[in-house]
Amino acid sequence: MCECGYPREQHLEEATKSSLFLGKEWDPKRHIQEMPTDAFGDISFAGLGPKVGKYVRISADTPPCVIYQLMTQHWGLDVPNLLISVTGGAKNFNMMPRLKNIFRRGLVKVAQTTGAWIITGGSHAGVMKQVGEAVRDFSMSSSCKESEIVTIGIATWGTVYNRGSLICPMGGFPAEYVLDEESQGNLSCLDSNHSHFILVDDGTHGRYGVEISLRTRLEKFISEQTKVKGGNGSTGQSCPGVEGVKDVRSDRHWHQGMGKPLDLSGVW
Repeated sequence: MCECGYPREQHLEEATKSSLFLGKEWDPKRHIQEMPTDAFGDISFAGLGPKVGKYVRISADTPPCVIYQLMTQHWGLDVPNLLISVTGGAKNFNMMPRLKNIFRRGLVKVAQTTGAWIITGGSHAGVMKQVGEAVRDFSMSSSCKESEIVTIGIATWGTVYNRGSLICPMGGFPAEYVLDEESQGNLSCLDSNHSHFILVDDGTHGRYGVEISLRTRLEKFISEQTKVKGGNGSTGQSCPGVEGVKDVRSDRHWHQGMGKPLDLSGVW
């Protein structure tokens, strides 16, 4: 197994030539090469209804302004008046019914009335799952399309289970994703109740936390844009005290500017 976490067969041929890297310590800055992204487009969750979201696989050092442009110009999201960043453990937990109801109602009410974006880790677990279920319940009880809540999951590509189904070099329209908690092992499934996914890749497999730095920079950038729009420019940090029809060619042209890292080192 290579230091990046991927097996030998998932490397380029040049990376498997051990003589090139023999005795060298694996360094992502030297041994990772960025390539045009091969995972972007629409995502649907098999067996979980007709809802279709958006997703993209990007390099961990992608500039926030580029991601923001994708979100607003190509995904068509309105500039938010408020950014709600929900953080918390990925462990499954039991929340008291009364506390759960208060959390869900409060979160959805603020997001819906302010035109906010909600950002989470995007996994089908812990507080992220709770957020998704709150948005789902609201959507089911509301017939107004304008009241749809933007829920963005920013996750580490290398920790997403079944991510192979999202690889579509010409774009997935849609890519069908299977949410399979029983087989995910140490990886994580994406949450079907999020509307958008930004999957951050640094060329490694199974290493959590890769997305943290990019998420921080992106949230800061977005909060600055709300000031320009006339919003309060703040990022609401929510920690609920728990552990826990689009032209494919033009879309592909846009995504050429977004990279995916490939390990060229093969340090075994």
